[in-house]
Amino acid sequence: MSYFEQSIKDVLVEIEDGKLFLPAIQRKFVWSEEQITKLFDSLMRGYPIGTFLFWQIDKEKDNTNGYVFYDFIKDYHERDFNQNPIRDTIIKQQFKVALDGQQRLTSLYISLMGSLSNKEPRKYWRNDDAFPKKELYLNVSNAISSDEEDDIFEFQFLDPKNMPDDGKKWFKIKEILQYSDGTDLMIQKSRENWTDTEIKMAVNLWKVVCFNKYVSYFSIGEANLDQVLDIFVRVNSAGTVLSKSDLLFSTLTAKWSGGRELIDALIKNINRTNRKFSFSTDFIMRTILYLSDLPINLKVESFKDNVYAIQKNYNKIEKAIKEMVSLIEDYGFSDENITSYNALIPIVYFIYKNGDLKSSKAELIKYFIIAQVKNLFGVASNSALSETRKALVIDTKSYELKNNVFKTEQFSNINLTGDRNFKFADDDLERLFDYSKGKYTFMILSLLFPEVKISEVEFHQDHMHPASGFTEKNLTKVGFSNDEVKDIIYMSNQLANLQLLEGRQNESKNKTPLEDWISKGKTDKYLPLDQSFKLIDFRSFYEARKQLMKEQLINIFDIVLM
Repeated sequence: MSYFEQSIKDVLVEIEDGKLFLPAIQRKFVWSEEQITKLFDSLMRGYPIGTFLFWQIDKEKDNTNGYVFYDFIKDYHERDFNQNPIRDTIIKQQFKVALDGQQRLTSLYISLMGSLSNKEPRKYWRNDDAFPKKELYLNVSNAISSDEEDDIFEFQFLDPKNMPDDGKKWFKIKEILQYSDGTDLMIQKSRENWTDTEIKMAVNLWKVVCFNKYVSYFSIGEANLDQVLDIFVRVNSAGTVLSKSDLLFSTLTAKWSGGRELIDALIKNINRTNRKFSFSTDFIMRTILYLSDLPINLKVESFKDNVYAIQKNYNKIEKAIKEMVSLIEDYGFSDENITSYNALIPIVYFIYKNGDLKSSKAELIKYFIIAQVKNLFGVASNSALSETRKALVIDTKSYELKNNVFKTEQFSNINLTGDRNFKFADDDLERLFDYSKGKYTFMILSLLFPEVKISEVEFHQDHMHPASGFTEKNLTKVGFSNDEVKDIIYMSNQLANLQLLEGRQNESKNKTPLEDWISKGKTDKYLPLDQSFKLIDFRSFYEARKQLMKEQLINIFDIVLM
């Protein structure tokens, strides 16, 4: 391993000339405008910006067949161009690949040779005007010396078509590359009647970009991809540059041409369904391992040898994931009411292994709700995933499904970390009624109202006795004592006072007292007909409706009462 130094300009020229690329094991560009301007502020102060790590490749000596390399992004667009393009052909006999320093190099390249188009606030994504093409400028009229700690060199991304009228001298920094030396720059700016302060600032920038050797890097050569990957993992494991799932994703895509694009497209697709989801790279990586009957732990070492098999089965993997998303979407789930995405992976597995989805939908959703309500994947999720997979298959040699129709009861003998399990006892049932309106109450209501077609119509969690009636002032007026009021307000937001009501009905019902709503011929599946619907009798109504709901949940969860 050798050590070298270059100027920023020389490195950017190498990128421009097709001599420096990115490997597939790098993630996409993520730096903000603020991070970029801070980088340039550090450079102007003479601060070090860290070393880089490059892989030197000679096509005559190094076999790079099957390796995937990417170009740097030059004109970044947050909506339309935010992924590094694949480099199909590398003409140069010798070239370099940046193993560490992608964010810094891309920031320099965009700022000095390209542009940045981030979405403006309060504008629609579909509006092209929401993404003005900006370039990096330096306020050269800002008198500042590099040893002043409190002030900063004022760099800003500005739209050349809409420059601010603020009296400042904004200099487009990419123009600095036009000058062969600082003297030429001084002469030119003097002709343009720049002040000494402005000229000094511009010359300082020229030295930073074109003269000083701020890019310090280590170079490795004569290495194969596995060795490079190991180096990359070691370099990045020391900091927080990449998560484990990022590294796993990098390992997969490094040996799979087009893999990154396929998985990125999948994540984008399943997060842009009718209901908003937050599926991540971590979820996809764990799902791939789970479906491939591999160890669930996110370890690079155990993943390397299975890339071909994953690539071969990817279309089926993608199809199973999409079918799972459609299933939970049909049952009204979204990011708002999902507490554990990992709990969805066994559902994908069942679909992937050709289970009968049509006959298993209700049981799959029941399993998912139990897993979330009991927080079975919240602690030691790898163990939970391994145990559920074992329970689904005949044995760990064939990995064939035990049952073609899914039954939650096949998980009944699983014991997870902390003595957690899928069984529902009477005390578990009682805890369901302690939840206030939110994710968990929605899940239970979806079990209690299976006939509701949430995928077709928007349903709300509606208060049977309207929430507007549960103010201290109103409850006291109705006749509740001061000691009762807080309890009644708390109970009003719990499961026994909630129902699923179609959105338009809920809006029309609004503040209508339950007694009046019932008198109009409205009803509810769990309506205690022998009870008073007056607000003063709320406690007895609550307990009676709770009992009706409990009886149904006992059947749903197959609870054996002691």
